Amino acid sequence: MPFHTTPARRQLVVVLLLAFAVVGGAIRYWAPNPSTLRDLGSLMLVLWVPVIGNVIAFLVRRVRLRRTPFDLPFAPELLLEISPLAPPPRLAQPLAGDGCALVVGTEGFTVRLSQPLSAWLAAGRPVQVQAQFLKPGMALARFAPETPFRIVARQQLVGQGRVLQVLPTRDG
Repeated sequence: MPFHTTPARRQLVVVLLLAFAVVGGAIRYWAPNPSTLRDLGSLMLVLWVPVIGNVIAFLVRRVRLRRTPFDLPFAPELLLEISPLAPPPRLAQPLAGDGCALVVGTEGFTVRLSQPLSAWLAAGRPVQVQAQFLKPGMALARFAPETPFRIVARQQLVGQGRVLQVLPTRDG
């Protein structure tokens, strides 16, 4: 009969290893030093080490440590005209998703676009898209209408563009 792991069995293993660690800690605390009993307590504590990473990952998934604007529905802040580089950049892997960085001078700002990167790169001509910044408080001051910028994705220059319009935000 094959052994199937389930979340309940995983939780049981974690609880058992935690119990071993607590008992091992108690044995180490009260056992004379040096002794075989103290070494056994140390061994019981070490059994817990492989599980710690899984417990931390579980807690991080349960408790979102920080929320970003990208966790919320798309809320555009800029209207942009962007165009891919000519000739198109050679990428090791096709671009996926809508995230990239807009670079003005030596400063880069993370954005997500209203269209996937692959769509406007494939168009081969200038297109209009909307953009939302990860940190709008820092970025919006640098992006007045007609500001030129470069587009970086996967640490590679893939396009250029200019700001057409700063859009009104939900906050006013």
